[in-house]
Amino acid sequence: MGKVLFVVFSLAAQTVFAASANFAEQMQTTPCKSNLSAELSAHLPKQTWTPKPVSIPGKHLMTGIAFRDTRKHKAYQIWAEKGKSYLQVTDLKTKKETVQSWSLAQDCKMETVNRSAQEVPLATTKGFTDADLAKTMKAHKWGIIYVWTPYMPLSVKGLAEIKAAVKAEGGHLTVLMDPKAHINEAKKWAEKGMVQKSEMTPVASTELVSREMGLHYPVTYIYKDQFVSNRDYVGHKSAKVFKRWIASEMAELNKDLK
Repeated sequence: MGKVLFVVFSLAAQTVFAASANFAEQMQTTPCKSNLSAELSAHLPKQTWTPKPVSIPGKHLMTGIAFRDTRKHKAYQIWAEKGKSYLQVTDLKTKKETVQSWSLAQDCKMETVNRSAQEVPLATTKGFTDADLAKTMKAHKWGIIYVWTPYMPLSVKGLAEIKAAVKAEGGHLTVLMDPKAHINEAKKWAEKGMVQKSEMTPVASTELVSREMGLHYPVTYIYKDQFVSNRDYVGHKSAKVFKRWIASEMAELNKDLK
């Protein structure tokens, strides 16, 4: 299964972006490759991706592709299993989604299922919401969102690093807290002078939680022109490394958002 799923990622890369070196070989084992390829080209923007775990209702996390577009308010998931390829498109405003699939057993005839999207569970509804995210992106040309947790000291130490990097690059920085963290644990860091009260706002944004937030902290997101890049940055970094990442991401976003 892993080989087939990896091929699906390569298919998307070839269809919308650049070809992989061994694309032709990988394509041979992709279920209904031409059908999925045509549908991908009709749906997906020219954005550089990285593979993400795909969450399928009633199943475990699977290797595949997850992509979100905050400008179009759409979310895409692509995966394959048991000789069948899938493309799921979710309208984040209406909470409706369409799942298209192509099966080798059915001669790659497309099947379509329309359904209501599953609710994304939030640890709290009081904090930095989707509305706050939209307002922040509208107010700033580009910026960084840094999410820390009081349970991982390096994510606290990383605050000074990301602040230095963003200040040097001239962006806007939003610092948020792990929504599952207890406020008393955060206050301990505040008492040491390492965290400000304004930096203890928990994440209550479905958009951010849907982007693998919580797998590890800190996690850093970058946005430009009201588009949140799908390439989040996980882990503690130095200011120098953060600056390199920001420069690299801005270069990619400048191309992707033309």
